[in-house]
Amino acid sequence: MTTTQVGIVGAGPAGMLVATLLRRAGVDCVVVEQRDRAYVEQRSRGGTVEHRVVDLLRRHDLAGGLLSTGQVENKIEFRMGGRRYPLRYDPIAQGRSHYIYPQQFLVRDLVEAYLADGGDLRFETPPA
Repeated sequence: MTTTQVGIVGAGPAGMLVATLLRRAGVDCVVVEQRDRAYVEQRSRGGTVEHRVVDLLRRHDLAGGLLSTGQVENKIEFRMGGRRYPLRYDPIAQGRSHYIYPQQFLVRDLVEAYLADGGDLRFETPPA
């Protein structure tokens, strides 16, 4: 009989990152996802990866795709009342930037890493 220590519902970026880090720390887990793999890896949502997440991904050797094809962004623009208010991060962020990297690419990278590590990922799992 196999015992799973942790169950994770959803193969989105948070679930896949937690599952991958747990697996690498020796914690047995299973990820269940209602949708099929193609859907999950093409589901477009966010696209900004904050510098602390980039650092975490780097530390765990999970940032390859992001660093090779993501775009560094060091400014943001707010728009109010028809006017533009640009803001550069440099003066307030001590040189840190965020990356533009589509969420579906990050999910794809994490799914591949989790499966390569021998993770248990079950697509098309109906809700209980």
